[in-house]
Amino acid sequence: MRNLLFNNICASVLDEAVWPAIVCDDVQDLEMSRFRVRSEASVESLIRLRAVQGAFIHGSRPLNEIGTFVRVEGASSKDIVLAGNNLAHTKPAVERVEGAPAVDCSQQPAAPGH
Repeated sequence: MRNLLFNNICASVLDEAVWPAIVCDDVQDLEMSRFRVRSEASVESLIRLRAVQGAFIHGSRPLNEIGTFVRVEGASSKDIVLAGNNLAHTKPAVERVEGAPAVDCSQQPAAPGH
């Protein structure tokens, strides 16, 4: 899939959910803006990106304490940027597995106390 845009989404993923709110697999050019989700703390991540090339996630935040905000999977994922998100309620903000490359978080605000 190409040129996928999610804008101004507010959702709740509750009742012992363990799956992410959004899963993107084999996507080129993804943009997520103003994505706000309330979820169980046990959820794997709010967003899962697998084989995603060119993602820009900005102005987004979890609405409660969670674990991982974005999980990036696979060596074919690349050019993923997080900017201007409020990730104070996440630990860690990004998880990389299966050879996933680094995620550009340079445009994120500093975590409180840093």
